Amino acid sequence: MIKIPTKEISSLNVGGLKGRLLKLDSRGKHNTDILLIYGIHSSIERMYTTAKFHSGYGRVWMPDLPGFGGMDSFYTVGRKPNIDDYADYLYSCIKALKLDSKRIRIVSMSFGFLAVTRMLQKHPELTDNIEFVVSFVGFGKTADFSYSTLTRPSSKIFLKFGSTKIGSEFIRLVLFNKISLRAMFTAFRFVKPNPKYKHETAKARSAATEMELDLWSNNDARTKFYTYKVLSNFDLVKGQKPIDLSLYDITTPTDQYFNNSSVSATLSKLYKKSSTYTANLKLHAPSVIGNEEEVANIYPEAIKKILAE
Repeated sequence: MIKIPTKEISSLNVGGLKGRLLKLDSRGKHNTDILLIYGIHSSIERMYTTAKFHSGYGRVWMPDLPGFGGMDSFYTVGRKPNIDDYADYLYSCIKALKLDSKRIRIVSMSFGFLAVTRMLQKHPELTDNIEFVVSFVGFGKTADFSYSTLTRPSSKIFLKFGSTKIGSEFIRLVLFNKISLRAMFTAFRFVKPNPKYKHETAKARSAATEMELDLWSNNDARTKFYTYKVLSNFDLVKGQKPIDLSLYDITTPTDQYFNNSSVSATLSKLYKKSSTYTANLKLHAPSVIGNEEEVANIYPEAIKKILAE
């Protein structure tokens, strides 16, 4: 597991939800603040090398998300993990960290982009303090998915069961234990191939397996299933005006989850200015990236130039 220096981690308490905050000082000449938001099935540990890469372009602030990374779930304070609640949480984070008084850039990953976008729809006044938004494999509505698994009747029943307290605990105990998870990872590699679980070396497979075991075991199962349930029927475009910011969208050429053409069309409706760039990556996102040099190799050169400005 990736080890993070204790000086870079601090406690975070927002709206009664306890978690962690990663803060990295700028490693370069840039006096810029970057708010980095990860997605579903993630943690500060998984995103650490990505954060280190961005610290070459400014100070990085990366808070946990409720229900992920070991943070308290929304259920602990009587709320549910829907997109609006995540948007409200991010807004509260920005206020708590006093980032609303600074000129910031936001980099968001996958589901994190939904939370960021919904926050900006609800609080358009924040755009005065934001230089631009970067979306890494983000999306904006259910129709952007390239497969129908989430919308199948059987899937809806399973997600509804998994998003209950009893159902999620049953699944956590039966399916999310280490024996079952290792069997599931093997199935993902061979029976139902998923490129995220295919690795060129035994060392890479071991590191990815360790990370995946941590993520599946420690992220809140009820939150995970409820969030997937939300994603089975949502649309951030409907009834909304384009956000008055520039969006730099990073896609992967063979994303196993999304239809890139649909995503690009959706994002162009969410933001007034939207540009799309292609990452040097053949899947949605790897389980773990070894170091910031590997992250730099993934990022499009055009995005790195934009970050360096």
